[in-house]
Amino acid sequence: MSRFLRIAVMGLMAVSSPCAMGQEAAPPAQSQSDAAPEKSSESPAALRLLRLFSQLCLQKFPDDAAMAPGVEAAGAVVMTEEEVKARLHNDQGRGWILDQPEGSFAIILESPPYHACAIRAFADVPLVSKLDLPLMKFHAAQNKHLLSKPVLLPNRLPGGVSVMAGYDVTNEDGSAISPKESFMIVVDSYNAPSDPKRKVETRLVRQIIP
Repeated sequence: MSRFLRIAVMGLMAVSSPCAMGQEAAPPAQSQSDAAPEKSSESPAALRLLRLFSQLCLQKFPDDAAMAPGVEAAGAVVMTEEEVKARLHNDQGRGWILDQPEGSFAIILESPPYHACAIRAFADVPLVSKLDLPLMKFHAAQNKHLLSKPVLLPNRLPGGVSVMAGYDVTNEDGSAISPKESFMIVVDSYNAPSDPKRKVETRLVRQIIP
């Protein structure tokens, strides 16, 4: 296993370990928007990534029309078609770049049939938080749903590697829900980026498929 793949796997193991997945994991306090408190020993950028994911991908998505005005009111800049294509490739969608004190965050809406909301950010390390999985589980529980055990999928990228932890949303008996819904935590690690602060990209994704 390469050094860069180890970095990605170690980052995801922080949120997919038995401790993080167990029933004893504390749910977010009070509300989803409070799930990532500012006073924490964790990375401020990781917590900001999680907070944006909660506010946009959990509380607004899949209502795209309700999501866009708030994003732009917060000062996000609409991506060009080229910027969107660089992230979605042949899939359709739109996106914004939101600059925050902790860094620059990409907000991506992928159009159906793979309807998805993602928050992405570059850093020199994976921006994963021990609160990521509890927040996703808390959101699923609001509809009496559970999350499946994670499926870890490594993949090679041009100039790097990617590891994804995928979680399906299920009924309490483990059966599939309709429409299909899933959460993904993705860590892409690049071997030799021109900017060392863009060595690792972390993505939090919520996807709904009819």
